[in-house]
Amino acid sequence: MTTGLGSNGLKYAQELLGYSGNAKAVTGGQMEHYRGLLKQVDRTHIKWYPTQEASYKLYRHWEWKYHDKWRKDPKRQIRDRASLIRPDALLVVHGKKFWIEDDTGKEWLDQLGKFKRYIDSFEPLDHQKNQVIWVTDSKKRAKNM
Repeated sequence: MTTGLGSNGLKYAQELLGYSGNAKAVTGGQMEHYRGLLKQVDRTHIKWYPTQEASYKLYRHWEWKYHDKWRKDPKRQIRDRASLIRPDALLVVHGKKFWIEDDTGKEWLDQLGKFKRYIDSFEPLDHQKNQVIWVTDSKKRAKNM
């Protein structure tokens, strides 16, 4: 769970919700990132999951598929989880999944490497049901993708 609350507000909200997970406050830059993504989406007809929740949902797909193998080899589970892409968000519209990648040019990982991580993360799954939407604020960056 990721939140824009301060540490006291976060603790209070966790108590109210009965949430005992590993929640942490987000930085100002990450909060602006979320707000920018949310401006582009009408939340009335969709389910929206920011980075941490989207990453967890992707992991759960892998967990479902590889449960038996991971039980036999717990180190493989750790390696597999570490290798998964961390999408910026997940948008679900009428049950159809769209993984969101907001490209602002501020990340160090090159685009080709990020494309490959998405492929590697979705290839073992039913990748026809996993589409990635790349969002950028520049025509030049879009063209270079």
